[in-house]
Amino acid sequence: SMQNPYWIVNRMQPENKKQRYMLNASLKWDITDWFNVVGRVRVDNTTQDSFNRRHASTMTTFTEGSRNGFYGHAKQNDYATYADVIANINKTWEDWSLHVNVGGSIDDRSSNSAYFNGGLNKVPNFFHYGNINKNTSKRNESSWHQQIQSVFASAEVGWNRMLYLTLTARNDWDSALAYTANKSFFYPSAGLSFVASELFDLPVALPYLKLRASFGILGNDAISDFLYLQGIALSSKPNVVINGVPTQSLSTSSVPNRNITWETTTTYNIGADASLWNRLLTVEADAFYKVTTDILQSQSGQMPPSIGGNYASIINGGVIDVRGFELVLGHSNQIGDFRYNVSANTSFARNRYISTNDSDNIPSYQSKIGQPLGGVLGYVSDGLYQSEEDIASSPLYNSGVRVGDIKYKDLNGDGKINAADRSMIGNPHPDVTGGVNLGFGYKNWDLSTYLYYTIGNDLYAHYELYTNWGQLANVFTYERVERGWHPVNNPNGTLPMFVRGDTHAETNVSHTNYIQDGSYLRMQTLTLGYTLPKKWLNKIKMSRIRFYAQLSNVFTLTGYEGLDPEVYQGSDRSRGIDYGSYGMPRQYLFGVNIDF
Repeated sequence: SMQNPYWIVNRMQPENKKQRYMLNASLKWDITDWFNVVGRVRVDNTTQDSFNRRHASTMTTFTEGSRNGFYGHAKQNDYATYADVIANINKTWEDWSLHVNVGGSIDDRSSNSAYFNGGLNKVPNFFHYGNINKNTSKRNESSWHQQIQSVFASAEVGWNRMLYLTLTARNDWDSALAYTANKSFFYPSAGLSFVASELFDLPVALPYLKLRASFGILGNDAISDFLYLQGIALSSKPNVVINGVPTQSLSTSSVPNRNITWETTTTYNIGADASLWNRLLTVEADAFYKVTTDILQSQSGQMPPSIGGNYASIINGGVIDVRGFELVLGHSNQIGDFRYNVSANTSFARNRYISTNDSDNIPSYQSKIGQPLGGVLGYVSDGLYQSEEDIASSPLYNSGVRVGDIKYKDLNGDGKINAADRSMIGNPHPDVTGGVNLGFGYKNWDLSTYLYYTIGNDLYAHYELYTNWGQLANVFTYERVERGWHPVNNPNGTLPMFVRGDTHAETNVSHTNYIQDGSYLRMQTLTLGYTLPKKWLNKIKMSRIRFYAQLSNVFTLTGYEGLDPEVYQGSDRSRGIDYGSYGMPRQYLFGVNIDF
């Protein structure tokens, strides 16, 4: 039921050819010593051809039913151009300073792609369009074009090197919103900083102190194209008969939303920067509060059933806030030929839903309100059924429950286990995150490392659906057998009793057994370097030559049972779900830095 791994490597040959062209250019005109104009342009174009060749005798599951093989060719062209023009003013007079930037930009992106694939028709292993079975082939062509036009300005006014006021403003016109009621997006910000050490006589131990406060609005432009249009889908195969002829049909695939707009995040921040004891210790501290409104999310029931059903629609329908604190400490010193530096940062943050599109009439413990973004809804495991008497006296998830199966808690006390008994069982966001940079040097040698940690985040081990519950061709891990409960051989087992061929339907739902502590400490990099002595370099007219060796992903300390606790699936809404991704590789790097 599975393809031979050797065959996959040697007879199912994917090939990818990619050509990329990049150009960066800038031009600066110094009109006066305090006024200039800068123009910049960046071009990034990519052409990509992907080929998929699967030889004859490959399992027909992978060849659209053909025993002669499979061939697919996809072509994609991506084009990106960014350009801006900025006028800059940098002026000082007496106790005042002024820095102003005013400009406009255009960000233009487009892509087109096409593919044609299918099982080979008559000639085995002849990978060509003409040999593809037209009746089972798949083909498609698509393209998109998006452009954002912007104007922006910023100004910083300083007085007496102690008081600074910063103002920014930006307006974007996004083509994704071109035919909506919100064609543009404006976001301002303001900041005020005060260098207290310039005005007050502070203690000798505190030579520098700056206080900061800021406010700003940002927009999230990660919005899909054409949400303002009615979506139409063409059926893949004929499904209606017109005048006796089987015909493909058109159907509504999405409902338009002409009020769609960007998500908006408003941030409030207060902070302080300080140095102490002759700058041996530096401190940066920030407290922040962020609130995001108009969150993009799916919602059904946007149109009445009278038009044919309820179709999913993307709307701006939620509010989330985040509050937290960040602290950065730094220390460096030199004692003779020995030098060292330490920098440590830590962050505490909490996020929660203020409002969202909860389903109607759900119990309070299932509501997202007050819960973190990406929280996991599921059943609470209550051990395993230990006997027939235990089954008879307990609420059941289904009628096929046996001794040794998972028991769930009846949260609403109605004597049944159903969707009403689910609650929030996991939070993918850490209580604390942070990192430590360490650097040491002795004469011409240097050694540095960076460590990163998270504390208190939950991970959802989704891969166990396949490794423990037979969903992958009824294959199980050795651990699944060893930890399986058995009334005689393993009465203390933590997993349900192992029965070959049983996929344990009760485990196909989210429950607390899938949740694990995702806290970890990882040494990200370790670098050793040696810089050649100056007297050697003077002879060859070089400024600096440094040889180094670097090891990345040095070690990880964690209690998580998956391959890698650093799990992220590209969205805050799917954060912390481990589908069985590969662990982070260890890399060895050797190099040289040369300054002429």
